[in-house]
Amino acid sequence: MSIPALENNHAKQVLPEALYKNFNWSFYFSDIITQTGSKIIELFVPHVDKWYQVEATVDQPLFIAVTYTDVTKQKKDNSLLQHVTENMFDLIALTNIQGYFTFLSSSNKVLGYKIDELVGKHCLDLVHPDDKESVAAAFYEFNQINVPRTVECRYLCADGMYVWVQIKGKILAD
Repeated sequence: MSIPALENNHAKQVLPEALYKNFNWSFYFSDIITQTGSKIIELFVPHVDKWYQVEATVDQPLFIAVTYTDVTKQKKDNSLLQHVTENMFDLIALTNIQGYFTFLSSSNKVLGYKIDELVGKHCLDLVHPDDKESVAAAFYEFNQINVPRTVECRYLCADGMYVWVQIKGKILAD
């Protein structure tokens, strides 16, 4: 879908000047401009103090469709969330619907792992074998029935020891 008023115009004619002057097209999109495909980047424009998500789509070589979305509020909200989770004692974790960790707060020191050691790992991989059935049932309820649950289990630490944890979970709408 195209917007006729913008179609076939040079970027300089339709973009805010502050955004256009600070954007190096060839640096960011040289890898797709002569092919087809799309690419998304985030761009900070300092003198207007705004973040933009820039999506470029090439349906035919040398014709690029660009969408700019102001994501300043989301970036600031994420920054605040990161600050809060980094300074709490509880571990905050997100998994995808299959149960693989997608986010962990840096407050995960209780388990002794680095974040990148857990992201992509299945949440049940760290549960003590005797506790897996009850945790798996709770995870099923989180995802299928959308019932908030609390479950206690033993979780494997980086040093090979188990520690008792209380997991509180709920599905989040995307």
